[in-house]
Amino acid sequence: MISHVKTLYFIGVEFIEVEVQVLVCSGIAAFNIIGMPNKAINELKERIRAAFGSIEPSILMKRVTVNLSPADLLKKVTTLIWLLLLVC
Repeated sequence: MISHVKTLYFIGVEFIEVEVQVLVCSGIAAFNIIGMPNKAINELKERIRAAFGSIEPSILMKRVTVNLSPADLLKKVTTLIWLLLLVC
């Protein structure tokens, strides 16, 4: 299952279009986030997995890949948590 959403990401008074794509498929259970050059990625992974576990426990047994584009944009984790949950 592939789902995606486009949104605006505000940086000061400017905004940039950000696209979030999520692929959920069978395979070895994993959760990967691509396109986020930030050290907070590990904490975000655990928060999202915990939310998935409480909403839909069966998704923890699947392979989930999240792509955030544009990849070169430094993104704040707190602004993306709800967006990722919405797309998934």
